[in-house]
Amino acid sequence: MSMTSNVTIFIIIIIIIIIIIIIIIIIIIIIIIIIIIIIIIIIIIIIIIIIIIIIIIIIIIITCSQR
Repeated sequence: MSMTSNVTIFIIIIIIIIIIIIIIIIIIIIIIIIIIIIIIIIIIIIIIIIIIIIIIIIIIIITCSQR
């Protein structure tokens, strides 16, 4: 009797450990995805800013050359 109860307890503990590991892995994956999204957004913003600056410079050069 005690043997079977020990086995069931062991199995329950293993299942709990597996569930915890899966949850941790999922959380890590979500965090990584969020970080990647943030990096992509930052890169896009930087590119937009650079493009705007280039356009402004071109406009300034054109208006200056007009005079």
